[in-house]
Amino acid sequence: MVLTNVGNSHIFACQPFSFDFYYNVDKLQKRFPNVKFITQKDFQFWTKERKEKPDTFHGFITINKNHSYTVNHVQPYVEKLNLSNCLRLFNLRLNDTTIFKDIYLSKGKNLETFENLILKELDTNAEVLLIKHEIRYPLFKPLSSLDYANHIIDAANSISEKLRPYIASHWRMELGKPKMMPDCAKNLVKWVKDKESRTGIKNLYLATDYPLLGENKAQSTTFHVITKYHINAIQILNSSVSLNTWVSLHPFDYLPKDKWIKKELMGAGIQGILDKLVLIQADYFVSCPKVCGRYISKYTKKVREERTKNDMEIK
Repeated sequence: MVLTNVGNSHIFACQPFSFDFYYNVDKLQKRFPNVKFITQKDFQFWTKERKEKPDTFHGFITINKNHSYTVNHVQPYVEKLNLSNCLRLFNLRLNDTTIFKDIYLSKGKNLETFENLILKELDTNAEVLLIKHEIRYPLFKPLSSLDYANHIIDAANSISEKLRPYIASHWRMELGKPKMMPDCAKNLVKWVKDKESRTGIKNLYLATDYPLLGENKAQSTTFHVITKYHINAIQILNSSVSLNTWVSLHPFDYLPKDKWIKKELMGAGIQGILDKLVLIQADYFVSCPKVCGRYISKYTKKVREERTKNDMEIK
């Protein structure tokens, strides 16, 4: 199995960093001892060294809105894959003779049925099996999350040790009502001050999609309009509490200062992982109400689940 590259919170061949930039490959191998993993770089080298290029099979899996299971053999779209999916990086035998299947699954079937259908349709003697999907929910039985890379865990632990004791807040402003942002900030200040009066805890760690690097580009790729209300909200927090963020604490100073790292830090990738780990380890965690932003997400759910395991307080 090829461990494709990562970057900007995606696992995708076009990204610039190796898989172990985000994830712990050694622990992944221990979880799946019967799977032989190979990095994208090594796979690229293997395809280029081959005199006879490996043949391929391409399967595209999606959901059929008509609720019926169908499979179509389609005309190979090699040029599109080479451009949009970066398959040009690999020396594969990918041409008009390659088998291309579009597999349409129907909603409502149980996971075991999905597994059997996919195993059947992707059965091939080709040396390389290429799979792409556009499905927004799990097809298979849920597994525990991938373990993160040690260097990110170490950076998060360093922040937690430096701040402790501390309160952590996840405030994704994107879906909040802009005019409510200053009031939301004041309410958060009030909550933190109240907690401080009862516990003595002053430090607040904020994980947010607000553009902390000051280039007016949010950490989220879908958050495009930063208003004066968003700016005012952050100013209120800065002037009222002991505010800390991944930017102010410089946890990634050990990374190279190249254009790829700069671009990564402008997005929602490695710092999103770090934020999650810092939120999980906080003495107290508070998320935003509905009018202030996105208050329900897989990200927040994961933080809450991990904190519940550790018997830590959530608000």
